[in-house]
Amino acid sequence: MLSGASRDKIKAPLRGAFFIACLLLTGQVWGAPAPECLVDHVDEQVRVKQVFDGDTIQLDDGRKVRLLGINTPEFDWEGGAHEPLAHEARKALSDLLDKSRTIGLRYERQRLDRYKRVLAHLIIDGRTNIQQILLQRGLALAIVVPPNLWLQDCYQLAERQARDKGLGLWGQDYFRSLDVTRQPPQRGGFRLIAGRVDRIKKTARTLWLHLVGDVSLHIAREDWQYFPDNNWRLWQGRDIVARGWLYHRGDKWGLRIRHPQNIEAMRSEE
Repeated sequence: MLSGASRDKIKAPLRGAFFIACLLLTGQVWGAPAPECLVDHVDEQVRVKQVFDGDTIQLDDGRKVRLLGINTPEFDWEGGAHEPLAHEARKALSDLLDKSRTIGLRYERQRLDRYKRVLAHLIIDGRTNIQQILLQRGLALAIVVPPNLWLQDCYQLAERQARDKGLGLWGQDYFRSLDVTRQPPQRGGFRLIAGRVDRIKKTARTLWLHLVGDVSLHIAREDWQYFPDNNWRLWQGRDIVARGWLYHRGDKWGLRIRHPQNIEAMRSEE
């Protein structure tokens, strides 16, 4: 989705496991119901004390848990300028957890984030995946943050299900992709950024994708392993939509790409 009616008419997103060189066929049909994102085991049974927002809770023992694989609309705790659907996402999560205050946590390789929050998939009733439900209702966006990669494909399909129906945030102008060729960013935070790759620069530590409109995407060396085709020059001149946390440093806007599924190639509609 690109902002601007004319660009919406001529461009459509195409997500693949690989960005340009090798879009894999997954065997899934986008119009079909997404499969259940089932867990293979539960690492810990816990009780919930409080729901902060759509993707963060607190346990009875005081630990905070950040839901893996998704990002939900944010609350502005200082200024009160909450993002649209922030209350709805929190209420949806709270309602789901109220049905079963004892929940299961399924961990991955990285168990804590930089804020010391526990990173986990949330399971109720022994099988129901909370992240999948929020994605299917259009109250969350899928995001892949290595090294935690489990269920990423299923979460992408769950998001697509809501996206195709225009549910939740997918029906809100606020969450449309910002076309940086038309206007510069006005706010940071989790964003969908659309633009054309104008210049590519690779250093020993970072690959830079400079977009028309003076916004730069970057892929750190530690994440190159997740990109199976390293022929970066194929990206030159391509229209893309990237997702992640947009930041402002000096007079520049930037966004870090951690995984191929956080970027979409654009193709003309037939």
